[in-house]
Amino acid sequence: MGLARQIINNILRPVEYSINLLTRNRKWYPPIFVIGAPRSSSTLFYQAVTDSFDVCYISNFIRNLYIVPATGWLLQSLIFPGNYSSDYSSEHGRTKGYIGPNEAAEFWYQWFPKGLNVYVDKNKINEKIKKSIRNKILLLSKVSGKPVVFKNLYNSMRINPLVESIPESIFVVCKRNPVYIVQSILLSRLKVLGSIKEWWSVPPRQINEILNMEPVKQVAMQVYLVYKQINEDLERNNAKRVFYVDYNELCDNPGKLLNDFRDWLSQYGIPLKQKKEFPKKFINSNKVKVDKGTFNRIVEEVQLLWKS
Repeated sequence: MGLARQIINNILRPVEYSINLLTRNRKWYPPIFVIGAPRSSSTLFYQAVTDSFDVCYISNFIRNLYIVPATGWLLQSLIFPGNYSSDYSSEHGRTKGYIGPNEAAEFWYQWFPKGLNVYVDKNKINEKIKKSIRNKILLLSKVSGKPVVFKNLYNSMRINPLVESIPESIFVVCKRNPVYIVQSILLSRLKVLGSIKEWWSVPPRQINEILNMEPVKQVAMQVYLVYKQINEDLERNNAKRVFYVDYNELCDNPGKLLNDFRDWLSQYGIPLKQKKEFPKKFINSNKVKVDKGTFNRIVEEVQLLWKS
C-alpha cells in the first residue's frame, strides 16, 4: 500500500504543479494549527471546527495524497461532494469516513523527523524547506478558497519551523486539567500498546532524560514538558496569534467557544462561515478511571510539577 501511494503521488505531481500555477495570484488565509498535549481535547475541537464551519482540512482521503494535497482536495470534491458531518466519535485521534479529519502524519514527515527525537529548534531548516512548507500549505487555501485547519500534535514540537515558514500562522492550544490528561495517556498506553510502560504519542524535547522514569512520573513529565515547550516557543517567536481552548468550556458550552473562536479569527481577516448548528454539549470525561492509588500518584506528580 505504501509503495502504491508513493507511485500515485508521483504520477500526480504535474497536476499539483499546474494547480499551483493556475492559483498563483489567488487569495489565501493564514493556516490554523491545533496543538497541545495528547488527550487534551484537540481531536474534539478539530471535529467541532470542521463539522461546524466551512473550512479546508486534510481528510482521511486526502492523507493518502500527502505529496499532492491540493490535487487531493479537488479529487475529494468530485468524488465525495457535500459537507463533512461528524458523529464526534474517534479512536485516539482517528476519525471515521473518507472525509473525516485526519492528523496527516505523512504530510508532515516530508519535512520533519520521525521517531522520538522530533523537536525542531529555531534556524534548523533551510530556505528550500521553508518555501516548500509555505507553498504546500498556502496552496490548499488558494485552491479551496477557505481557511485551512491542521491538527497534528507533533506540531507542538515544530512551532519554530512553522513560524519561520509562515509567520502569519495561527495556533490553537488545547488545554485540560493535567491530572486527567496524564490518566488518559496511561489508559491509552494500556489500550493501544498493552502496557503503561511503553511510550505513546508526542515526545518532548527532553525525551531522552525521561525515558527511564517510572510510568506515572514519566507521563506527568511528558505533559508538563510539552506545554512548557509550547509556551517557550510561542514566546521566543513572538507569536501573538494564539487562541486557547479549555476542555471544560468546550464540553459545557461548545457553541459559545466556537463563536468566540470565529470572532477572534475575524481580526486577522480569517472568515469562518458557519454551515450548521453548533453542538449543544459534549460529555465531560474528567472522571477517575484508574485505581485510587494510581490516581493519587498522578495528582501528586502533577502538583509537584505545576508548582515548580
